[in-house]
This record gives sequence, structure tokens and C-alpha cells, in this order.
Amino acid sequence: MDFSVGLAVYDFLPVLLTGIALFYVWRMTQTFAPGQAIFAAIGGTLVVTAGLTKASWKLIVATTGTDIYLLSQLLFPLMAPGFILVMFGVWGLVRRANDKVVPAWFWVLPLVVICSAFSWAGYRMFIEQIERGWFQPLLILVSIGNVALISMLISVSVRNKKWGLAGLFFLNIVMTFALQPIAAMENLSITMHWIEQTLTAAGAGTFAFAAYGLSQVLLSISDAQPLRINDEPIFANLIG
Repeated sequence: MDFSVGLAVYDFLPVLLTGIALFYVWRMTQTFAPGQAIFAAIGGTLVVTAGLTKASWKLIVATTGTDIYLLSQLLFPLMAPGFILVMFGVWGLVRRANDKVVPAWFWVLPLVVICSAFSWAGYRMFIEQIERGWFQPLLILVSIGNVALISMLISVSVRNKKWGLAGLFFLNIVMTFALQPIAAMENLSITMHWIEQTLTAAGAGTFAFAAYGLSQVLLSISDAQPLRINDEPIFANLIG
């Protein structure tokens, strides 16, 4: 593709905004459910790395004309497990916020989900020999992880009566589904790349703003009522 340098540089903006959003998600998890924060940390790193590989591919194409095919194909293989891990980290947070036990084998759940999706992708590629057979399973995995993650964040926002934050999180889901038909296209025109990046940046921006706002709300609650785990509910007034 004959990418312009401007388009390639623009591709780094949603990566930056998504990284900011996932930092605040990790911060909430680290503060209130430190045992599950590792999921958010690893998952967030994978998602940001996925965005960086795709943005770097575009920048290399724009500046040198070299098409490093592997870089162009790493987005979903990294992003899919990344969102699943972040989602399970936040799920652990919500369980503890509701004074529910997070079992020691909790880590097995995301592993099973991720391995199942990649096994399905491998079957489609090597047994059914479907061209780009990996794409549909990983797209579904990204969608499940992202929608489940945002839905839980919406729930926390609503229960704290932060309707504006809930609306921003919901807008992020809308952007995610708007992008799926574009992501499924194999050869995008330059115009479609600009549209894709604008939608991605808008979605990432709403996610970052909402995640920052929700983290401030929850941290203020934590400051007012210190976290205690063993002798009483973890958050008496957090989400219920």
C-alpha cells in the first residue's frame, strides 16, 4: 500500500490512547484486586504491542516502501489474548468488589478461552485450509474480550451513578462494532484506512477518558474507606 507518512504517524494515536486507558484499568485492578492485576498488566501489554506492530508496519511502508508482512499480521494474534486477559483481570476485580472469592485456579479460565480460539484458528488454517482462516476466530475473541470488559466497566459506572462515564464506555463498544466490517476487508483503500484510523482513535479516546474518570471515582472511594480484605467486604459502597 502507498501509505502516506501522515497516515502512518496518525496510526500511533489510537495506540497511545488505548495504552492510557489500559493503564487506568490496570491501576484500578492493582489497587482493589492485586491478585488479578497481572492479567490486566500482561493483557494491556499485548494489546499495546499489537497496535505498535501495525502502526510500525505502516510507518515502514510509508518511509521505505518495504512491506514486512509479519508486522502487518500480528494485530489480532496479539490483541485477542490481550483483551481476554484484561477482561479476566477486571472480572476478578468485580468479583472481589462483590465480596466473592476469586479461586486459586482462576488463571486457568483465560488460558482455556485463549487456547480454544487459537486451536479453532489452527484447525481452519491447517485442516480446512481456509485462507486467513485464523482471522474469524481471533476477531470473535477480540470482540468477546472487549465487549465483556467494557460491559463490566459500564456496570461499575452505572452502580456509582456515573452515567456520563457509562455512556462513553458504551460509545467505545459502538465504535468496536463499526470497525469490524472494515477490519474484515483484505485490501483497504487509503480513504478507508483514514476512516478506520479515525474511528479507532475516537473509540480509544472515549475509552481513555472514561477509564481515567472511573479510576478517579474508585480511588476516591478507596481513600475515604480503606480497603480491607479479611474481616469485612472489600468495598462496602463501591458497586452496590
